[in-house]
Amino acid sequence: MKSASIALVLLLFATLSLPGAEPLIRVVEGVVLDQYSHPVAHAAVQLENDWTLQIRSYITQADGKYHFARLDGDYDYQLRAEYDGLRSHVRKLSKFDSRQQPKIDLTIRFAK
Repeated sequence: MKSASIALVLLLFATLSLPGAEPLIRVVEGVVLDQYSHPVAHAAVQLENDWTLQIRSYITQADGKYHFARLDGDYDYQLRAEYDGLRSHVRKLSKFDSRQQPKIDLTIRFAK
């Protein structure tokens, strides 16, 4: 009985001390640009979790920057931007991308 208790405690300790046991929490940021590489103010950036389908939104300021914090590194995400009915291409953030703070710029092409 005593040896079974010790084995259970050792197993629990080993499980808690495994490297990588804590979830990876990331931040993604970038800039929404037009086809001439100028920042797009007031663009709506959407971040969608591919597993839960939860969508988070961010409205860019004058510098065109966006920022999403506290992303679970165990999931894939899709990013897209929209302004005045025009959209950027969808960009992916993969769970296999090991960067802690990836930078992903989005480009909206306006009519010429």
